[in-house]
Amino acid sequence: MRSDVARVIAVAAEIDTVDRPDALLDCLQDVLLPFGVATLSVNLIQRPGSDIRPRSLLDRGWSRWSALYGLRGHARNDPAVHMLINRTRPFSWSEALAARDTPAARHVMEDCRAVTGSREGFVVPVRETDGALLTAAFSGEALDLSAEARPALHLAGYYFATRGRELVDGIGLTKTCPLTERQLECLRWVMAGKSDFEIAMILGRSPRTVHNHVEAAKSVLGVGKRNVAAFDAWRRGWLH
Repeated sequence: MRSDVARVIAVAAEIDTVDRPDALLDCLQDVLLPFGVATLSVNLIQRPGSDIRPRSLLDRGWSRWSALYGLRGHARNDPAVHMLINRTRPFSWSEALAARDTPAARHVMEDCRAVTGSREGFVVPVRETDGALLTAAFSGEALDLSAEARPALHLAGYYFATRGRELVDGIGLTKTCPLTERQLECLRWVMAGKSDFEIAMILGRSPRTVHNHVEAAKSVLGVGKRNVAAFDAWRRGWLH
């Protein structure tokens, strides 16, 4: 494993101990520098029951673009916003533009690149347990989006967005667990590195049933990977 990827994992495990927004930005900026990240931000895209209205919660190197974004009404033409509606997995600016390549979308991206000085960006969508849609956004002139780097940026983005919102909006860790006991039972074994088949053998259930419990837990927690769901449930104190 690359040493810079290992550092991201270590920071994710300790991120709940960071108690100030500026310290969180310092921490993430330092660990993501080897990936070519020059700007980073946490953005609240949509609250439950409301229209999409992106706003920055905290950022470094992003505030000028955030102000211009709202002033010019870029949300309606932003290809990243359109991709967020139909996708839960992280994506790059280039991928978003390729999916919605219109003159208006190109204008948004050109504006963004000119203001931020970044050629490429990486967007990590996060659906919170209260239904809010957040993103962590990283960008840089030479952003590393290799096969090894993308999962590390995904992990960093997920914890950056959730911890950032907790610190800025005063949203604490969810005290009441929204997962069922069956879902928690399966996630405990996911934490232990077991496959669906192995968990099924241990619990005396079918692999399909185990798979459905894990997928349901991922959906509730708004994450795309089983190990991230297990890690998140553990850090919130739901796995004993």
